Amino acid sequence: MKRFALLMLVVSTRVAVAGECPSEPLAARPLTADGAEVAADGGILVVYERQAADAPKRGLVKDWRFVDGKQRTAPAVKALAPGVEVLQPAGTLLQDAKGGKLLGFSRAKAATRVLDAPGVSAVVRNRAAGGQRIVETLVVQLDATAPADRLLVVFDKDGKVARSWGRGIGSTKNVAVFSKGGCALVADGTADSQVGDEVRLAWIDMSGRLSRLSPAITVTTTIPEGPPR
Repeated sequence: MKRFALLMLVVSTRVAVAGECPSEPLAARPLTADGAEVAADGGILVVYERQAADAPKRGLVKDWRFVDGKQRTAPAVKALAPGVEVLQPAGTLLQDAKGGKLLGFSRAKAATRVLDAPGVSAVVRNRAAGGQRIVETLVVQLDATAPADRLLVVFDKDGKVARSWGRGIGSTKNVAVFSKGGCALVADGTADSQVGDEVRLAWIDMSGRLSRLSPAITVTTTIPEGPPR
């Protein structure tokens, strides 16, 4: 079976399996880079990911603050997908719950064009052995290499509900957007996409802007019928 580049999923609120899997809690992390110019119609992109126990604690998003001179503003949060949010920016500095710097940023003055929809060749369910576990992964096969500065989101066939998301690793046209059976975690609201489901895809850029939606495409599989071998 052709092997696809797998994404280490970073959306989660609880561990999907027990045993030898890590049990670190999830924490919010800004993906927008320090020093970035944020799109005029965008904000600060945040994802929830597993955080090592010895990693610096950033606190809860509700306790973060945008700083503009002496004014400190609690972030207005908009959910884009399970485990993905965008914060409406104020000022040019975002601090964590203890007042530590998360990132500084500037704001673009002119609006930019809407992002084009991703070109999608196929959406495929794969199965592989992961140690003593059988891991199933939903992989989007793109027409071109996945940009490193974008997330790829799976929507339902109407393009109304975000189901899961992923991010390309390295130079790959294949992006894993859901995984189960291994140590991957899933965020509240994450939905699996089954064989035969129709889904649509969209990009999210580092300013938290959604692209146009792709045409609906049907999920297929490389998994043979019958129980896993």
